[in-house]
Order: sequence, then C-alpha cells, then structure tokens
Amino acid sequence: MKNERKSKRTQALRVVSSSPGLQPLLPYFVHHFTTTVNIHLSKNRTSLDVLRCSLQFVIAILMNQYLDSELYLDQVKKRKNKI
Repeated sequence: MKNERKSKRTQALRVVSSSPGLQPLLPYFVHHFTTTVNIHLSKNRTSLDVLRCSLQFVIAILMNQYLDSELYLDQVKKRKNKI
C-alpha cells in the first residue's frame, strides 16, 4: 500500500512537471499550497510528510516549462506574511 501511494505520488509529480495544459489550474494550486503550509506552520501541526509533499509539488510546478508561475509569486508572499 505504501509503495503504491508513493508510485502514484511520483506519477502525479511527473505529470505536473511536464503537462502543458495546467496554466488555468495554477491559481488553485498556489492557493492550496499556501493554505496547506500556513495551516501546518501556524497551528504547530507540523507534519513533515505534508510539508515535504507540498514542496515536491511546488518544485514540480517550477520545473514545468509551460507554466508561468512568476505571475503567482506575489500570492505566496502575501500568504506568508499572514502567519
């Protein structure tokens, strides 16, 4: 079960890092990432697994050559300041 979950996560990260049609979903991805990280950092609910997965997801987004992620960096900064 654990290997199956890891395999699905790896496959999902591969898709996110290479798919050209994800630009319309990027605002939702950014919102999900910032919300998840803020919840886990602000309420002392630090789950390293959740934070690790979130960071892997962001890295996959940044690796995707088809996504213009710079448009959403200001949203990440604003959410970070609310912690």
